[in-house]
Amino acid sequence: MTSTKKIKAPFKQAIKLLVSACLISGLLTGCGNSFINRSGSSQSDPLATQSMAEVQQLLSSAEQSTGAEQDALRLDAVSILLEQQKTAEAKNILQQLSPSVETGSNQARYAVVQAQLALAEMNAMKAFEWLDSPAVINNSDSQVGKRAYAVRAEAYALNKEYRAAIDEVMMAIPLQTEREKQPSYQRLWRYLLNVDSPTLDAMAANTADTLLTGYIQLANIVKKSDNIESQLQAFANWQQQWPNHPGHQQLPQTQQLLSKASQERPQKVALLLPKNGALKVAGNAIELGFYTAYYHSQRSGGQVPEIIPYDTTSADPLALLNQAAASGAQLAIGPLRKDAVQQLQNNAALPIPVMALNYANRGQQAGNRPFYQFGLSADDEARQAARQAIHDGHRFAVVITPDSDWAVRASEAFQQELQSLGGEVVGVGRFNEANNNYKAVIGRLMNVNASSARALEIQRLAGKEVEFSGRRRQDVDFVFLAASASQSRLVKPFLAYHFAGDLPVYATANVFSGTVNPQIDHDLNNIRFTGMPWLNDDFSDPLKAEIIKARQNNGTSYAQLFALGIDAFRLYDRLGQLASLSGTQINGASGSLTMNTYQEIERTQPWYIFKAGKPQRLPTMTFNQPSTQ
Repeated sequence: MTSTKKIKAPFKQAIKLLVSACLISGLLTGCGNSFINRSGSSQSDPLATQSMAEVQQLLSSAEQSTGAEQDALRLDAVSILLEQQKTAEAKNILQQLSPSVETGSNQARYAVVQAQLALAEMNAMKAFEWLDSPAVINNSDSQVGKRAYAVRAEAYALNKEYRAAIDEVMMAIPLQTEREKQPSYQRLWRYLLNVDSPTLDAMAANTADTLLTGYIQLANIVKKSDNIESQLQAFANWQQQWPNHPGHQQLPQTQQLLSKASQERPQKVALLLPKNGALKVAGNAIELGFYTAYYHSQRSGGQVPEIIPYDTTSADPLALLNQAAASGAQLAIGPLRKDAVQQLQNNAALPIPVMALNYANRGQQAGNRPFYQFGLSADDEARQAARQAIHDGHRFAVVITPDSDWAVRASEAFQQELQSLGGEVVGVGRFNEANNNYKAVIGRLMNVNASSARALEIQRLAGKEVEFSGRRRQDVDFVFLAASASQSRLVKPFLAYHFAGDLPVYATANVFSGTVNPQIDHDLNNIRFTGMPWLNDDFSDPLKAEIIKARQNNGTSYAQLFALGIDAFRLYDRLGQLASLSGTQINGASGSLTMNTYQEIERTQPWYIFKAGKPQRLPTMTFNQPSTQ
């Protein structure tokens, strides 16, 4: 561990400056740097105000103390400042600690605070390094222990490992005071909103904790894609079943958002899809899925809008939007063509809100414009693969893709996500199917040729043949594959040929053709891949039968677009809910749906693995939570 820095100003003078210039006029008005909002508190939150008063008291007490006691008081103040997102002020105090704090009786407390600081700087890996130090692991101070659980939970959440984050919060709650539990409940709720329903169900089946069970039931209601009226009734039923549950604190905001969505739902919706041309089949599949969901909602007692269809085959998308707005439409769903989506994305003023059915430039701020993007993108699957690999304990990847546009985009999305989680791509191999250069590309990527060259040089120097077993590079622990089923059937054997058959492979959904065929897919054994939820027998969507029928009649690609159409309808009155309640996932036919800060709908899909040439659902990982009751 690095030693703390000293500053020239005496501590007493620094404290006076801190209290007068920042604590009084700044700490309560937000002068610090911001990072993850752990407690969900704001400057008007009584808990936040109380915390700042506690910081002032701790710093005053520290002035009257010496040695280890003084350091302990300062560290407690720093911890609270970091919880309240006052990073700069926390660093100022950290600089005043004595060097012995790293090895003395406050070592565990110091490590936890350094982990908090690492999180403030968005470095989860560094936070884990501090939290995994012997001082923290062997700590017997319950005050430090419960703080370590909370910080570890946020480190997991920063890595989007929400299931593990929930486990840590549940470990902390039994140790906390009633006041300390309030932020923990808010964290727990935030994490649960980010977990898909199958995982929630698995967690519910493996816990006897009533606190967690109640929260899981509430989170599952939020994720329902039923009509809003039935969802509001489900909330009312939950309130009667759980009259004393702390989830009542989070429920009003969700109810208000749904009530607002019900009152403000569009009464007329323009559906912009191609009727002819190259995208005709895709447009038809989306349209059929859209109306299937529409009529199902109507039969189930939900309110449905008037739909105004427009043919986008050769029309200018902005002209169609203006025409739709003149006809009274309050929302446009579509267009599908990528360049048309791009045109609308670049337009500064849109006459009505738009939910495009494709992605143009991803990661581009929408500002205050009501422009949303939703589609079937391998980018989402690539990001999910990165998160899953990190969750499984892997860090260093090689990427194998064809040299096609979609695969290159998926590769870039994977690399960005992996790096953000502390992983690293150590090699990229792109093959050309027409040239059939799989063997050469994978050989270079695995660096087996270098191993062979060394063996030949040894033979030359020795003047005789030597026994030799090829060896691949050792700086990689998993493979990311973005390729079609036919391409992947060639990639996997060549990995084995180049001594990389032991590496776990994570793939996008393209690796599965959509038809179970063990005879030709045995080469795909042990590949993990994301897939549509309706591939799973446990998928309970009311329109599952219609999706399966669409796949049987028209193929997997058609069924995927059909599911996209279903979700497009289900989202038309949910955009405000997704935008306002951060992290909320809604159960969809194409995956669990959430909205990022760029107003892009992202999909999270279940994981499957090839066994005996057949895709099998990977079990949902659960955690054992201690009882909090």
